[in-house]
Amino acid sequence: MSKTICAVLMACAGAASAKAAMVFSNITTVGTLGPASPATSPTNIDFVFLFPAGTVGDPVDPFRVGSVIITYDALSDSPIDSAVFSALGAALGTGLVTIQTTIADLATPGVIANVSFGYDAANPPPDSLAFAFTRSTSSFRVVTTITADASARPGFDLAQISLLEQLFVPAPSSAYVMAALGLVATRRRRTRVE
Repeated sequence: MSKTICAVLMACAGAASAKAAMVFSNITTVGTLGPASPATSPTNIDFVFLFPAGTVGDPVDPFRVGSVIITYDALSDSPIDSAVFSALGAALGTGLVTIQTTIADLATPGVIANVSFGYDAANPPPDSLAFAFTRSTSSFRVVTTITADASARPGFDLAQISLLEQLFVPAPSSAYVMAALGLVATRRRRTRVE
């Protein structure tokens, strides 16, 4: 997804979530890609990977595959029913970064979102994903697994994540975010057809 599209999605989500306030707790990052430093604001949590963290491939050979599991709890003063996730990094050669997230409702137990996205050399970063929960909630647990793979081959191979942003949108405003995503998708389809 282009930088412009990512910026539009994040701006729409940021405007839509301006009135919510969240507390993030029990934050852990475990795995070979870590450590990741969390930074929070009222509606989002960012994870920053400082090199060589978040990187596999030629610059950090022999590490060709790595992963990290990020877990945290979120408590909001408004019901949340959607999110926009965005990732920055790099992928060259065989480099591939995948981001898999499961969100579980803590108020009424059950999985309310299970999504994945990522990037490689053919679909370079930044990349974003906007999605809706199956139901709104004010208390939930997020488990995100990031896997980076840069199998060795002749040439330079790199898979890196430097930033993962996870922005949550309160229920009354999520329609604006989903509408913006629909417009962006329609524009991308038209551009590809023309």
